[in-house]
Amino acid sequence: SREDKFIYIKNVELEARLFSYDKDFFGSSDWSIRQAASIGRERGGIKVYADKFRVFGYGLKGDDWLRLDYDRSRSINKLDDEVNDFIEDPNDRPGLRIFRNASLFGHVTFKKECNSLLEITINRERLIENEAFDELRHFARIGIDFSTVIYSNLVYKKQKEKREKLVREREELAKAEEEAIRKAKEERARAEEEIVRAQEQKD
Repeated sequence: SREDKFIYIKNVELEARLFSYDKDFFGSSDWSIRQAASIGRERGGIKVYADKFRVFGYGLKGDDWLRLDYDRSRSINKLDDEVNDFIEDPNDRPGLRIFRNASLFGHVTFKKECNSLLEITINRERLIENEAFDELRHFARIGIDFSTVIYSNLVYKKQKEKREKLVREREELAKAEEEAIRKAKEERARAEEEIVRAQEQKD
């Protein structure tokens, strides 16, 4: 929920599925990351529907109307200010994990009768870029940015746990090595003492 309502748009919905190309999710599957990425490049993106009719210029291959690929390619660690409160660890930088269009499969739908300022061009390929369109883009981008933060929280936590586990393993290994060295020194000292005692007995 948000305190400020949108001024120019209402009755707008965003529905999207987020796909992570993480090799850990594939395991022994016959479906490879390469195959998945190929489908993502061809079919990924957020499409736009006015009622039940597709506005065809959005969500096509190469279309970046939400500027996701643009921000991702430039490593821009900037998400919408409204989602910053949901970042769990201040050291995390979720903006660097923003989803590309190839990782998104979804659509924005608006009702024309409630959004008279969202005007479609004559060829039905685009919306006229005005204040209402800017809000529509902002609305969709907030949703994607929020999802990015939630995903990034999980990834960062997982990576942090891996780092901490690695540190523990290294510390345990170092302690084991120190213990082995200590025992070796003690055994060597005992052996030297036995040699000295044996020598004294001969004398």
